[in-house]
Amino acid sequence: MLAALLAVDFDGAAALRKQAAGARVVAGCACGCPSIEFEAGRGFGMNPKVNGFPYEGHTSLFLYTIVDADGGELLGGIEWAGIDEEPRELPPPETFAVEAA
Repeated sequence: MLAALLAVDFDGAAALRKQAAGARVVAGCACGCPSIEFEAGRGFGMNPKVNGFPYEGHTSLFLYTIVDADGGELLGGIEWAGIDEEPRELPPPETFAVEAA
């Protein structure tokens, strides 16, 4: 899903694509939804960069960055925002339309 979200062009996409090569998931959401947080996701702010909308259903997700102490943007995580039944893992990327936020 991360690769699909980063395939969209937006300001800073190239730098985030480089970060994605070493991205490591360190946390999931306590509620059981498929939201994930990357290792760098514990910085400041949540800046949505890319939105994903399913071809069917009433859910969405977004890729967000955080600002580190030096003011740079780092991959923060993928946030699930659904009102349908929540899956336990991120759905296949081909089931989503993706666009810059």
